Amino acid sequence: MSYSTTDDDASGDLDVLDVQLHSIQAMAQGASVAFDLGASVIDAEDDDGFGVNAGATYYFNNMFGIGLSAEFVDVDSYEKDTLSLDASYFVAPNVEVTFSYFDTTEDYNGPEVDTDGFLIGVAGRF
Repeated sequence: MSYSTTDDDASGDLDVLDVQLHSIQAMAQGASVAFDLGASVIDAEDDDGFGVNAGATYYFNNMFGIGLSAEFVDVDSYEKDTLSLDASYFVAPNVEVTFSYFDTTEDYNGPEVDTDGFLIGVAGRF
């Protein structure tokens, strides 16, 4: 669980209470499934809203996995939906290279803005 707050003149006051759950379930022959679930309560100036996210990654072995995730945010007249397809590969036991394709739709008092993109990243685990 986390709580964050931002208060500045440019973007106003933003308070977020966030709960996240991450679990890994071992399967037969070295495979595993990782699950992520989350929910947020958002207070932006005088507007209240929420966010939810869910995702899962199937690891074929200790080195390679493919995942799918979704995130939805709704605060007053702002809405954002993101779907992503992810792949991860551990080039070393503690170093992961990730590749993601995502599709985001945002709507804020007007026409929807649709964004597609690719993300390449490197992460370490302890």
